[in-house]
Amino acid sequence: MLKYLIAGVLICLAGTSKAAEKEVVTINLSINEIFSLNSGLMGLDGYQEIIKDGNQEKSVLKFYKFGSGLRLLIAHDLSAMKTIIADIQIAARKTETDEGKDAVTRMGFEKQALTLEPISTKELDLDHNPIPITVLSALAPILKD
Repeated sequence: MLKYLIAGVLICLAGTSKAAEKEVVTINLSINEIFSLNSGLMGLDGYQEIIKDGNQEKSVLKFYKFGSGLRLLIAHDLSAMKTIIADIQIAARKTETDEGKDAVTRMGFEKQALTLEPISTKELDLDHNPIPITVLSALAPILKD
């Protein structure tokens, strides 16, 4: 009986470890591409819709209809980008010195390696979520079919 219990636990653990594995990609991006991707990810919060309120029109924020897994993936990708964006901003503030200017110039031309989780276009559900083309374009480095 004990051997069946142990076998069952091992099978469950093997199944959960595969489920917990995330697909990640390492991409090399310039500073401009990093800021563009970050803006694209932030653009997945929602969109403005104009509604009638009596005789007046007002703009309300409508959230995209994403599953919890995709929302968490977007949050993880945004968190992963925070450090590199903070480093870029710190370097940009140090431009008063020649050394700071050289560092910012080098950063502008060097590609930075980022490890992020790709986003499935299927999960974005583009038929029901009116995500603008400019946001999709900014997400291009991490979009997968």
